[in-house]
Amino acid sequence: MILDQEYTENSIRTYTGKCFDIRKLDPDSICIEDIAHALAYTPRFGGHLEGFYSVAQHSFYVSDCLAGTNDELAGLLHDASEAYLGDMPSPFKKLMPCYKELEHNLSVVIAKNLVLNIRIVCTLKMPMHYY
Repeated sequence: MILDQEYTENSIRTYTGKCFDIRKLDPDSICIEDIAHALAYTPRFGGHLEGFYSVAQHSFYVSDCLAGTNDELAGLLHDASEAYLGDMPSPFKKLMPCYKELEHNLSVVIAKNLVLNIRIVCTLKMPMHYY
């Protein structure tokens, strides 16, 4: 692990050793390996399921549902911001406009960094009835 950048009170140290500062939203602190690792270990629905179901599993399912549309990668990464913010159940998220704004701003930075269509990512972030 290579540690880079200075750690601040607004930072987390990522799996690959990067320093992610939530106030700076530096595109250089975004790393696909960090996203993949964190989402694989982040439970959906606040962990309130009988078995473990990760955000990565959910993202794979969304991507699979989009097969053949050229939006598979956006589907796979539509919850990428949760690698840095964690997964908050939607009913609580609706009550926290500042969180939603932060999540959107981070999604924009991630989309730019990973060359994703932000409109597709935002559309996929809208409440839907999929698991």
